[in-house]
Amino acid sequence: MILMGDRLEKGKTAAAYIPPPVIFYGALRSGTTMLRLVMNMNPALSCPGETDFLFDHLRQADDGWRLDRDALAQDRIFNARRIPMPDNPHGRQAVAELIAALGAEKPQGRLILVLHRGLERALEFLPDSPIVHIVRDPRDVAPSSVRMGWAGDVYHAVTHWKNTEQDWDNLAPQLAGRNVLEFRFEDFTADPEHWSARLCRFMGVAYDPQMMRFHETSTYQPIDSRLSSQWRRGSDPAEIALIESAVGPLIAARGYPASDIAPVRLTPARLLRVKLGGKIRRMKFRIDRYGLTDTVLDTLSNRLRLPSLGQGARGRMQQVDIRYLK
Repeated sequence: MILMGDRLEKGKTAAAYIPPPVIFYGALRSGTTMLRLVMNMNPALSCPGETDFLFDHLRQADDGWRLDRDALAQDRIFNARRIPMPDNPHGRQAVAELIAALGAEKPQGRLILVLHRGLERALEFLPDSPIVHIVRDPRDVAPSSVRMGWAGDVYHAVTHWKNTEQDWDNLAPQLAGRNVLEFRFEDFTADPEHWSARLCRFMGVAYDPQMMRFHETSTYQPIDSRLSSQWRRGSDPAEIALIESAVGPLIAARGYPASDIAPVRLTPARLLRVKLGGKIRRMKFRIDRYGLTDTVLDTLSNRLRLPSLGQGARGRMQQVDIRYLK
């Protein structure tokens, strides 16, 4: 596989060239998992899952990027993939080893890397990779994140959507001239065959009708247009107002019209109530999922800065999280 900006060397034949991986970039809960399942049904594509761990654990050193092997060893997504720890700690070589290991899982398919953050590093390490940007209405993303237990309230849950989209805008100068395809989750669910075929053409492979049968080999249901704009059906108006206040003009910039709900005044007292309510809700979620003992041990370990206190709890919690991976 040609990685890290390598070009076809003199004397190499075109048949020896393997195209660089494609980057799928979008906020968590924006439909990236469903897309991954659809794409991976195509024999000519390989989409192993979330790959944020490729860039999450790189640290700047005097001699360039270095891999924090200890941090990677604790990454639940990396552990779920069951690929080898890189032998080389140097950043570029380590990322190349990880990508090669991911590609080896389905060598006949063009590799797709799913990222929710770290786009700037991905652009640096993979300068030739085409990029697919998927966007979903944040008023659907935030409640979904709360249900996943990643936040206790929609105001803070939408932060990761805002960060992902702001990074995209901030990196616009670096994206200029690159091979980029952008689309909205809502458009995909309205016509999944059209958009799947368009994505295949973008990646240089033929569309395969079996891509629409991804639900037969996963826990997902068939694609339904009702997955879009769920916030319009029975959502709490106060929560929608909080989300719109949190994301500001970004929602309109992504093509989503504001609701007719009156904006809220985000006073310090209101934000404090939201935050406290969210903490209580998230603690309840953690206890329900991991049990009281492990939740308390992990919390105390973090508060007291005693990693050894919660080491066993974190290991058990990680195994629970892995069972929930799609």
